[in-house]
Amino acid sequence: DLCRFERLLVGNIETQPVRRHERAFLGHMLAEFTTQGRVQQMGRRMVCAQAGPPCVINVKFNNVANRQGRVVDHAPMHMHCPEMLFCVHHTYPSAIDHTQLLPMPAGSMEFINWDKVVNVQRSDEGTDGVLFVEVLHGMNTDDPSYLVAFKAATGEVLWHRERATDAVGESPDAYTTPTLLEHDGQMQIVVSGGDYVTGHDPATGKELWRAGGLNPNKETNYRVAGSPVVADGMVYATSRRNPVLAFHAGGSGDISESHLAWKFEGAGGPDVPSATTDGRLFFMVDDRGRATCLDAKTGEKVWGPERLAQGAVSASPVLADGKLYVVNEDGVTTVLQAGPEFKVLATNELDGAYTLSSLAIAEGRIYLRTESHLYCIAQSEQE
Repeated sequence: DLCRFERLLVGNIETQPVRRHERAFLGHMLAEFTTQGRVQQMGRRMVCAQAGPPCVINVKFNNVANRQGRVVDHAPMHMHCPEMLFCVHHTYPSAIDHTQLLPMPAGSMEFINWDKVVNVQRSDEGTDGVLFVEVLHGMNTDDPSYLVAFKAATGEVLWHRERATDAVGESPDAYTTPTLLEHDGQMQIVVSGGDYVTGHDPATGKELWRAGGLNPNKETNYRVAGSPVVADGMVYATSRRNPVLAFHAGGSGDISESHLAWKFEGAGGPDVPSATTDGRLFFMVDDRGRATCLDAKTGEKVWGPERLAQGAVSASPVLADGKLYVVNEDGVTTVLQAGPEFKVLATNELDGAYTLSSLAIAEGRIYLRTESHLYCIAQSEQE
């Protein structure tokens, strides 16, 4: 009874729904829905919608070849912004983190193909509508990792800054999304991967601080998938299951020891799913579908790991309305009380289809993509 609409999908399942300005966006065959579930536009490869009065631009998606010449032909997806259209091409199944980016000014038929894995964060507040992109790689290229900032309205490159790492093998690669931290009235870009967590000046990209410890034994396979999380003056970073690190915001230079708040090395550390926190409690779900809650300030275990609905998990847990939503690869959503006691509030099944996408929640609606359908779930019809 709570399902507002469901629509049959055809194509790759790795893209997460994005909700913005009364529209939900998806990639590959299916591009855009209204909030009532009506197909706004459909295309074989990609459709981009401009803000303001309805204006749809059909863009042919060119196959992107990686550095070995293999054609990468996964599901393209696009994120919608007021000034600019960001066409995102997924290459990995965790949330919306692992992408190839095709930036395109609104109304333009020109776009750029990049053959590297890049990740995107856009901000309207404190950074004047700038798009920040990280490219952390090294396993299949000798090119340096870097950060780059674009002016959202025009696509103009504002700065380009290399990011050093001594990680080896696969460990320089990361599938994380940068996040924005406000500390002492100043904004910073937080990046995790390549064995380090770093903070950067959004005006120039200059590295302000750096913390090691993500890969303490310098393993060659410690690529990072979970994105960093910031809350209440803290920066949290997951690695390849263990360790999970928390740092006090602030400082300069090497803060690996001076600002380390806690380190977690117990059972339940995540690999692909990103963690989440409300600043009081820190929640994580590992790839086996076990949830763990830590004290966000001390790292002490509050509960867990606790088994959720049977099945592996690639989607990231989502906090909303005092609840923690976790979707497993069988499309089963476990709803937990986001509190100091482990309590399952509900277990909801939909079509049983393979599911890698995280939930998107906005204005009382939950959007969930499975292998076969896009669902919108709400308590009641809303204007």
